[in-house]
Amino acid sequence: HLKQALSKCNSREPPPTQKVLLHKQSGAVCNDGSQAGYFIRKSYGSKRWVVFLEGGWYCYDKKSCESRWTRLRGFMTSNMWADTRQVSGILSPDPEENPYWWNANHVYVPYCSSDSWSGSSPAGATSRFAFMGSVIIQEVLRDLLPQGLLNASKLMLTGSSAGGTGVMLNLDRVADFLRTQGSAAEVRGVTDSGWFLDNTPYAPADCSDPQRCAPTTAVQLGHSLWNGQVPLACKAQYAAQPWRCYFGHHLHRTLKTPLFIFQWLFDEAQMLADNVGPPMSKEQWDYIHAVGDDLRRTFANVSAVFSPSCISHTVLTKRDWQSIRIGDISLPQALRCWELQPYWSVSNHLNGHHRHHHHHH
Repeated sequence: HLKQALSKCNSREPPPTQKVLLHKQSGAVCNDGSQAGYFIRKSYGSKRWVVFLEGGWYCYDKKSCESRWTRLRGFMTSNMWADTRQVSGILSPDPEENPYWWNANHVYVPYCSSDSWSGSSPAGATSRFAFMGSVIIQEVLRDLLPQGLLNASKLMLTGSSAGGTGVMLNLDRVADFLRTQGSAAEVRGVTDSGWFLDNTPYAPADCSDPQRCAPTTAVQLGHSLWNGQVPLACKAQYAAQPWRCYFGHHLHRTLKTPLFIFQWLFDEAQMLADNVGPPMSKEQWDYIHAVGDDLRRTFANVSAVFSPSCISHTVLTKRDWQSIRIGDISLPQALRCWELQPYWSVSNHLNGHHRHHHHHH
């Protein structure tokens, strides 16, 4: 057995992440009631954990959810998940592709709740679908505690697009949950392409297509359909409009946990939602640049931001994520530098007194 174990240790090929499904009784279910779950690759020598929340838009009313069920069912059920999953970027086990986190414990949480990871609405409450995103995150972490998360030194909660919004919405709750469970892990968040603006669209949009629906409309409808859970401190500030808390520039000021923001200055999802389309005319370019300027302004009070001025969407699990540079600093380098800053110097407790790590063009 020892020989077997040793040969396994020495094999060049790291294992892919392995599927684990959660118990339905916990309430952690996908839209269709199938068990939610996660994919994990343990790293036995490591006390660092990287948990990644997948993205993929959302649905916010009967019509958009039925249409998603027809066209994008893979985002509403776990029935099609393979047993293993290879993930690139920050969850890659290859030290060349992922120099700083290749040997951390890796957890990939597929998105099957269509609610920006905010929901707490069981099937039958507001819809035939369940929207349990916030519960799924908690139950994934609960399941990981006995597998080493309880004794972890660091947990990095990361996510792209709707998963990036999910990071911001759940970050403080996750930190509190781990503390109440007796874990001393230092929690930080990395949001990738989840910082959207509640701005006026370029052209009035047709909300029958989630990608073209103005984010403000989509989130207002969604917040009630999903029974969305937004951070209490933010909700207190926006009591009349709690849906504003889905937008990073309203939300981040109220967070206590350190947050690193990656956002393309010209985000394709923002452009779709603003109904501006691929820029052809001067008017479109003017609008897109104005949105870029607005976005840059929302970063004024943010302590850690990396915002390249390109047209793109998402980065964290892309194989070429190291090639994204501002000046001569790559995204993984900027993240690592931020991760090494003492916790108190990057957390929001000291509003306004923290060191700034700004990278933008």
